[in-house]
Formats: sequence, C-alpha cells, structure tokens
Amino acid sequence: MPYFRSMDNPDTHELYDNFQRYGVPQLREFLRKRGLPVSGRKDELVALAYAASLMKLSLVATAAEKSADREQQYAATLMVDGERLPDPFIDLKSCWEDENTSISKWPPTMITDVQLYLQRHETDVESANLSKRLLKDYKEGKAFSYFSSQFLFEIFYHPISTNSPYCFLKTKCTPSQRISHEPHNVWVAINKESGEIKSSYCTCVAGLGRICNHVAAVLLKLDFCWKYGIVVKSKTSLP
Repeated sequence: MPYFRSMDNPDTHELYDNFQRYGVPQLREFLRKRGLPVSGRKDELVALAYAASLMKLSLVATAAEKSADREQQYAATLMVDGERLPDPFIDLKSCWEDENTSISKWPPTMITDVQLYLQRHETDVESANLSKRLLKDYKEGKAFSYFSSQFLFEIFYHPISTNSPYCFLKTKCTPSQRISHEPHNVWVAINKESGEIKSSYCTCVAGLGRICNHVAAVLLKLDFCWKYGIVVKSKTSLP
C-alpha cells in the first residue's frame, strides 16, 4: 500500500479519494501525528484526515522530540560570545560562595543592563508584555517586591575560573503566591567587570526564553544592591 505523501509533510495536500484507499491503521497514524482523535469508524477517520490535510495541520512533536528540543535550547543558553560556559547545575559542583561572602564580588548590573537584556529577548508578545510590565513596575518603585519577599532564596556566586570574564549567580525562587510549592532553579551569567547580562535560565515554563519573573527577581536585586549600597538579606540568611 503506498504511503501518504503528506504523512510527515503537512504542506502536502492529499485528495479525498486517496484517504479512502488507506486502511484504518494508516489513517490513525496520520491523525495521531497531528494530535487528533484516532477512534471512530473508517469513514469518520477519512473525513477527519482529509480535513486535517486541507488545513495543513502541523505535526505534533513526540515526547522524545520535545525533550531533544529542550536540551538543544538549554545548550544554547550556555553559549556566550562563541564560548560554551560550564553548566552551573552539572559542571560546577563546588566553589559556590554564599551571599554574605560574595556580595562584594557581585557584578555591577544596573537597570540599564536589565532593560537591554529584556529587550534583546523579546521574542514574542508574551515576553514583550513581561518586559514592559517589569520596567513599568521598576519605574513605579515596585521592583523591591520582586525579591524582598520570601519568594527569592539566597543568591550564590561562582567565578567560573580566575581567567573567565564571566560569573554565575544562582538561586531558587518559589512560584508567585505559592511558597509551599517546589522552588524553581535560576541562574544568570554576567560579565564580571561591566555587569552586562549574557544569559540566564530558569526551570519554570518560561525559563528557556531566558526572561521570567524569577530571573527578573535576581537581576532587580543586583540593581538594588548596587544602587543603594546595601545588602537585602534573603530568606535563607534571616535569623
């Protein structure tokens, strides 16, 4: 039995008669690849498959494909100026300095750096709206709330190496209004001297896009500490 020309190519259109010639297993495979129901009589499957072909429905990625895509996107967050940085979750197991010890080593990241970084990663409407909201909150004096509550844990510092121009800051941050929930893991990579933000990641849903509320909390705390020359004690360092 010939194979669907459009089985793995949603841009290719099949004639209705072509779908009628195929068996139920082939029809179900066609529908399954597009995330559509696979139950029903053959004539129903034929009609649904033909409609999907007319609409040129995209293929739905498998779990393995989604996992591979996430791994590829995460690997991209570690590429900075043509150099692959070590993975702060896997490669850097030791030499992390706690907040009280490392505060003097924090890079001079200010709101202008934050603004440029946010704008650079406005890849869709959602991220653009997030960027606008964060900057609006900052102008209205609400930035303090992003890190002053119990949502943001202690920030740890890692120099990567003595020769590296970059450093990592990592922490944990609980989902907003959900302190009892499992916290997200967050890291940011920053130029030690200039304070330029090079990359970031969070384990939340939006984390692969490099900007989210949790990343913003870390960056806004950096700005606050440099702007006012004080240390805001985090959750884990409170007595």
